[in-house]
Amino acid sequence: MYVTIMVLPGILLFAAWTALGERMRERFERWQDKLSSGSRTTLRWIIGIAGALILLDAAPDQITITMSPYYGPSE
Repeated sequence: MYVTIMVLPGILLFAAWTALGERMRERFERWQDKLSSGSRTTLRWIIGIAGALILLDAAPDQITITMSPYYGPSE
């Protein structure tokens, strides 16, 4: 089921391109522009998160993250 969900959008886009051809070219180009502009930001987030995880994994003794217990409102 997972593979079907991941592959289905590509198959549908290919079917639309095959059936409609040049009539879909402008729409596909607009989608490509939108997706490529957002991919830079996404890639920066992924690299930043991966870098933070690598840093935390590489120096576990030097970096300690503590969380204080939550104390509810005093009554």
